[in-house]
Amino acid sequence: MRNYVKYFIFSAIWGSFSIVPYINSDEILCFSDIINKFGFSEFYLHSTGLAVFLQWYLSILLFQVLFGTFIYRHFCSASVYYFSRCERRVQWFFKEAVSLYPLAILHLLIMVFSGTFFICLTSSVRFDAGSFCLLGYYLAIHSLWLFLTTILINIVAIKIRSGGAFVIVSGIQIFLASLYAYWGENQKFDEIPMSNRYANLLKSNPLSHLVLNWHSSGIKSLSGKIDIFEMEFEFVESISLYIILSVLLIAIGCVVVKRQEFIVINIETGGT
Repeated sequence: MRNYVKYFIFSAIWGSFSIVPYINSDEILCFSDIINKFGFSEFYLHSTGLAVFLQWYLSILLFQVLFGTFIYRHFCSASVYYFSRCERRVQWFFKEAVSLYPLAILHLLIMVFSGTFFICLTSSVRFDAGSFCLLGYYLAIHSLWLFLTTILINIVAIKIRSGGAFVIVSGIQIFLASLYAYWGENQKFDEIPMSNRYANLLKSNPLSHLVLNWHSSGIKSLSGKIDIFEMEFEFVESISLYIILSVLLIAIGCVVVKRQEFIVINIETGGT
């Protein structure tokens, strides 16, 4: 873990930097509002809102840049001798993958609390009812997304090169984000409450599950903080989807590592 301390400095800087536009010494900001901002509450379904989405999404891309080769580096640094005789490649990959998840949690916690601390230096923050519940959902959903996308980058990197892996996975994410610009211009997402047709279309985009205030909940303390579209979109739906995708990717990763030829293990240089 000590090897990654320098990376989490970037998390703290980014968390503080992201919250600067919302500092107002004359206004008391609720902790739930801060969490919602990290949870893309500033984003709205319109082509002009896409820039706002990408602005907040940079924190996710930052983690992917820092840890996108977390497993891949270990894979390349292991000797051909070790892998050619290792009968537990699946266990090795599973252990490496699981060790990545706490890093995702830590990245998010550092961002949120560094941003909150930065605000406390100039104004007041009120820890309102439901804020820690919202924080729990934020950590669960966003950490799983960080985990599964970073696992995907590592898997692709094992098959090709690390730079190409990041380009491919980030390209997929940008494509998914660009759908919002099209939908915002050509669909009627501004109807409140949102119809089932548009709600299902919105939820079909994996990125939609990152937006906290699009979700609904029966928890009274979260009333007024989320559910801006008044549609049925429980947090458990997002958590379940991301868990399923994570398990699927781990399974794929295990297969890739098990079948990988180790004769030319240094893909980056083509060496042996």
